[in-house]
Amino acid sequence: MSSISRLNESVQSLLGDAVVDCRCALGELTFDIDAASCVQSCLALRDHSATRFDQLIDLCGMDYSTYGWISTEAPSSGDASGVSGDASRYGVVYHLLSVHHNHRIRLRVLPQQAPPQPDKHEHEPTTERGAMLDESLFYVDSVIPVWPVANWFEREAFDLYGIIFNDHPDLRRLLTDYGFIGHPFRKDFPLSGKVEMHYDEEQGRVMYKPVTVEERILVPRIIRKDGAAQSPVLGVQPPVSAAQSRKHDVLKDDVRNDDVPTLDALDGDEVLALDINDEAPKQGSE
Repeated sequence: MSSISRLNESVQSLLGDAVVDCRCALGELTFDIDAASCVQSCLALRDHSATRFDQLIDLCGMDYSTYGWISTEAPSSGDASGVSGDASRYGVVYHLLSVHHNHRIRLRVLPQQAPPQPDKHEHEPTTERGAMLDESLFYVDSVIPVWPVANWFEREAFDLYGIIFNDHPDLRRLLTDYGFIGHPFRKDFPLSGKVEMHYDEEQGRVMYKPVTVEERILVPRIIRKDGAAQSPVLGVQPPVSAAQSRKHDVLKDDVRNDDVPTLDALDGDEVLALDINDEAPKQGSE
């Protein structure tokens, strides 16, 4: 039995029903953990002799709104989300390391869109914090009692995704400016932002105003002589004719023979320009 299989069995046996899903990809194990059992599961993984995950390497938020498996219907048993509706949009990912066993695993918890329980929270978020948050709030328990290093990690996930970590001792924004509205890593946040900042000489202070920059999404495209275009970002490849395919095979033979093909040998396949503004391509020098 491989070490990955033994580790998988140890974690499954230790956490039991708290494991919603498990998968192995590229030699790494990822476990989906029930949000209600997050802290208890992390404590067990840290303290049990078979796991001893004593270090939290990283904690980050995720927005799965464009992944394709977000659905308003009840999930099937094989659904990767584990929950239905918008509650499955966000995730919190934990990367754990066991120095003793030299093992690494990844945990994922899907926060729930529900208000905190009164018996677990002494007060609601302050007015200042509430003013900075969007209307859609997602909650998961803080793992600071397990790994104190999670303090700033959780503040970062709160700042960028708006995920609330219950019982966090100092849940404030970490990276954005004072009074920032919204959460910039959410997929529905505009790329150009919502406000821009400038210095007002008359008032002698920094002022905010609605953003005036037009939002643009530029996709680099390679323009060729035959009129075909391909996008390295999107991975769209142009159709290749039989003649072009034969030329490509000849070029590969030239490269294998350590001969550098000339522009004449390319005969229409060379790149003319990198067009990112949808303008007409300019003829390159030959």
